[in-house]
Amino acid sequence: ETRPQITGNPTDASDIPLHAHERQLQRGITQHNIDDAFNNPLNISEIKYDSMGRPSVKYIGNKATIVVNPETGKIITVYPTNHTILNRYKEK
Repeated sequence: ETRPQITGNPTDASDIPLHAHERQLQRGITQHNIDDAFNNPLNISEIKYDSMGRPSVKYIGNKATIVVNPETGKIITVYPTNHTILNRYKEK
């Protein structure tokens, strides 16, 4: 599977914007979970654009899903991987 081109390093904790870092802490996501999702993804989504034209890519990991801006490499948000999604990709 070819990864979308990422220009930054989403696993660099110093590069996580405050909003995403707050969500990470609130949702109990560890730096290890983020590293694992990026380095060992179960799935990487295609680049998607929101209504304002901002791009994002999802890295789905065993414990966490990270959403990254592929142009900057910055994490937009992180959240626990949904069990249904996890089961779908683990079956493949």
